[in-house]
Amino acid sequence: MKRIIKFLLVTFISAYTLTCFAQENSKPAFTADEVLRELMMGNANFVQEQRKDKTEKSEKRESSLEKGLHPIAVVISCNDLKIAPEFIFDQKLGELFVIRNIGNVVDSNVLTGVEYATEHLQVPLVVVLGHTNCDSIKTAITEDKDLDHVLHLFDELEAVIEESKGQEGDLLENTIKNNVINVVKDLKKSKPLIKKQINKGEIKVVGAIYHSETGEVEIVSE
Repeated sequence: MKRIIKFLLVTFISAYTLTCFAQENSKPAFTADEVLRELMMGNANFVQEQRKDKTEKSEKRESSLEKGLHPIAVVISCNDLKIAPEFIFDQKLGELFVIRNIGNVVDSNVLTGVEYATEHLQVPLVVVLGHTNCDSIKTAITEDKDLDHVLHLFDELEAVIEESKGQEGDLLENTIKNNVINVVKDLKKSKPLIKKQINKGEIKVVGAIYHSETGEVEIVSE
């Protein structure tokens, strides 16, 4: 009996050690650049209305998700009903770690989500996805700032709006683009984890804008 207990104990310790080692040394299956190419190819399929065959039965979807979460990218997007990242990038359920809020701004909840996805799920790419004709940003620009539901959003976007007012072109579209750029910059400066991951080449953060009129996604440079 003692031999059996000793054998089981040794087996458990060995298995636990190997599991920890595998987790600590696991690497993403794809690089950030490979994932970005996949997303842009998926968007091209979406624009051409040639989406991959996603007709999986619910049982099959549930079965695949039960095996664990293995998203290839984080997408920070607005919670506008016109935006559905899985469709825009032609990806299946569970392939994108989507974080949504009003105006796709950075707050503590967004940072927590990004850190969880990149550190624990080994996601190599973070996409900040703005979109044209954003009602949330339009509200922050035009609505009465004394309204409670607008005030918080305006506080988040005030600096971006003022910056955009000094630029040529449409104020709304300039603000949308500048907001994406500023969110990317804020993420890149986020300490201690995200900045360290970027410096080590473990993750990449990019900005993009979804053009709702055409369905195309445009990568935005800083």
